[in-house]
Amino acid sequence: MRKIPKVIIFLLLALNNQYLFTALRDIFPSNLGRDPNINGTIASPSAAPCNVVTPSDTIAPVITILSPNSYTSTGHTVVTVSFVASEPASFTYSLDGGPRVSIAGTSFRVSLNGAGVHDLTVSGTDTSGNVGNSNPLVFTSFVGDLNADGIIDIVDVVIVAAHFGLTSASPSYSLQSDVNEDGKIDIVDLVLVASNVGKSFNSSKVVNEEFSLSSIEPKRNPDALSDGVASDASSVLLHSGEFVTKA
Repeated sequence: MRKIPKVIIFLLLALNNQYLFTALRDIFPSNLGRDPNINGTIASPSAAPCNVVTPSDTIAPVITILSPNSYTSTGHTVVTVSFVASEPASFTYSLDGGPRVSIAGTSFRVSLNGAGVHDLTVSGTDTSGNVGNSNPLVFTSFVGDLNADGIIDIVDVVIVAAHFGLTSASPSYSLQSDVNEDGKIDIVDLVLVASNVGKSFNSSKVVNEEFSLSSIEPKRNPDALSDGVASDASSVLLHSGEFVTKA
């Protein structure tokens, strides 16, 4: 049985001449198959449709705050927070239940002032819209209390004075003495401490009485701050970390 050369088949397909193709198919039936559904064309196999079902992502990011540790105290005007997450996400933080602030990266700084107890949470939203939250970071701030003894006195002043004039490039630089953490220990740091000399703050009393184990919910405690710490009147502690004068 004669077979039509393959080059002629390809030529006919290229010319798309149905009449010539039909005629040659009748002459050379051995290698020109008939498609019972389409007259005059070669039957071509077709793959069965394949529907791939992608499972939806319902797992929220797991966020863990690495530093600082909860229930610690800082005498600085800023606190640096570092965290890790189980997956890429868009991150924000909230301090003391305030508005959420966007975070670039996995480390950020939060400004502080006065004295207070704070709670901070980091949240992350992944590409599927799942939201994960860290455990609350609970810490106290008392700007100027560099040795965390609850009292701002000459000892704290000396901590700054001992490293006065140094920068972060110096081998003797001390982060503890850099109250505003700007990389240099200067008059600004000295004033932040000296202007608060004589003030005291019972941070352990605030942590124990203001925060329950079942819920991180702050309460105001006017007894946590010692009387006479303000220069003009007695003060009360606000959760935001500010001193205000009693009416």
